[in-house]
Amino acid sequence: MTTTGGENTHVIALNGNFDDAQSGVKALFSSEDFHQQVNARGKVLSSANSSMVSIEIGVSDKLAEIQTILNEEHTMIMTREISVDEGIEEMNERVAELYE
Repeated sequence: MTTTGGENTHVIALNGNFDDAQSGVKALFSSEDFHQQVNARGKVLSSANSSMVSIEIGVSDKLAEIQTILNEEHTMIMTREISVDEGIEEMNERVAELYE
């Protein structure tokens, strides 16, 4: 994980997904006790959501087909039609079939 390098920015890790992280930030920012503690320290907090996933794929004559498979399975994972494990397994199987 990376950050801008600013003295007032930090990267944290958590177990869960983006929705879990967003829910936690929303709960924290809506807490009156939290705001009182921040104000007592003379601080102001803000939050910006950013999510970027980058996948590097080696050069292949099947690149377009592989990208289609990844996009289809990713959509099913993100819409919770299938689990992450199921999606990864299906991606692996479908890509392997391209090379049979």
